[in-house]
Amino acid sequence: MFEREYALLDGVKIFIDPNQLDKYYAESYFLYRNHLNHLFRRIKIFQSYSNSNRKEYFKSLIEANRKNALNIKEIVNLLYPKVKLSAFENLRINATDNIKSSVLKDFRYLRRDWSYTNEGEYQVNLILTAIKEEFSKFDYENNNALFLGAGVGRLAFDCKDLYAKVYTTDKSFSMVWHLQKLLDGKSINFYNPKEKNVHKLENVAQKLTAKIPTDQLKNTNNKFETFVSDVFDLPFEEKSINSIFSIYFTDVIALKLWFGQIDQILSDNGLFIHFGPLDYFFSDEREMLTAEEFRLFFEQNGYETLVDRVVETPHLEDSNSISYRVYRNWFFIAQKKSASLIKQNIDKDTILYIKNPLLYERKGYLKEGVHETDTILKLPKGEFEGADSVIQILELVDGKNTFQEILYMLNQKGFKIDDPSSIKNLFLEFINQGVLSIKY
Repeated sequence: MFEREYALLDGVKIFIDPNQLDKYYAESYFLYRNHLNHLFRRIKIFQSYSNSNRKEYFKSLIEANRKNALNIKEIVNLLYPKVKLSAFENLRINATDNIKSSVLKDFRYLRRDWSYTNEGEYQVNLILTAIKEEFSKFDYENNNALFLGAGVGRLAFDCKDLYAKVYTTDKSFSMVWHLQKLLDGKSINFYNPKEKNVHKLENVAQKLTAKIPTDQLKNTNNKFETFVSDVFDLPFEEKSINSIFSIYFTDVIALKLWFGQIDQILSDNGLFIHFGPLDYFFSDEREMLTAEEFRLFFEQNGYETLVDRVVETPHLEDSNSISYRVYRNWFFIAQKKSASLIKQNIDKDTILYIKNPLLYERKGYLKEGVHETDTILKLPKGEFEGADSVIQILELVDGKNTFQEILYMLNQKGFKIDDPSSIKNLFLEFINQGVLSIKY
């Protein structure tokens, strides 16, 4: 199932490329240390106001931030011994990184997912009900599922009854660390400090406890697993996952950047499930697809749309706050078809690459005093004889040239191409055999 080994830190499995692991530790340490410093700065400011006529207000905020800082400090102390000076010095840090470091979201999601507040349960149940209602309408392979950007994992955990095994992943070490603690049967105490939009003084800093009920953990057994990984480098074997869920994750990174990864590990007839707004947290407007464009992208790449509708939910509602956000979530399920159905995907701008090295051999023949040669290309489904011209064509498939550029270069080489579909069909056959793949 997994194609490589993982590193282990305080019970957290980390499936980051070994060549990138030092950088990951350094980046994570920088993030959490900055957040910790942010909390300390807030505490210092609140202390300077503590003799004002709002003494109780600032006392509550000081206590809440101190307790949360202890949680983050534990993570910082775990990462510190793993950080190499060279990796830390080579970090490329900008203002955006510093801003992000002050808005750690773990406690907000621990509140919604595992603190069993009325408003948290309401959002979770709306989402799960919508998913399970649709799943009851069609057949699907239920060996396993993967939840991308799963955070502290409640939505994935409550989908255990749909699959024999559920995997959750997130690149955030703290998110997975918190979830692993809960899976180990531990409780997490934290505060929910609010500096504005608060109705009463008693709502400024609510103390909460996150915990997975013991009876639910008993039924988990080996059905649920969480780990750190990067969506650009998922650690699964090709076509080994039956369903991939993206709940409030799709709009974090442009679709074209990670589609190739999920398409590679998703099994034929597997499901891709998106749930959430297209709220895009990146700045390139060219990649901010509408729901219609998003659906069309999947359909053009060999997927059939099963569900396309909107489900409205509150988002991270907090009863201690006067305001809250409502999302009109786009709910989209697409089923992957076999590679033979993606012909329309190869157009003039399509870029192909050779997935694995191809073997070929040249043989010489003497026939009636005439020396002849033949080139045989080794393919997964047999041998391709007379492959000289095919090899010349494949030499142009380098992961950079577009289909249109390949046709132009073939013409320059003297190939007479009256109908480009002959080359397209050759490429499609090689895609079907797993020789070529499309670069997204």
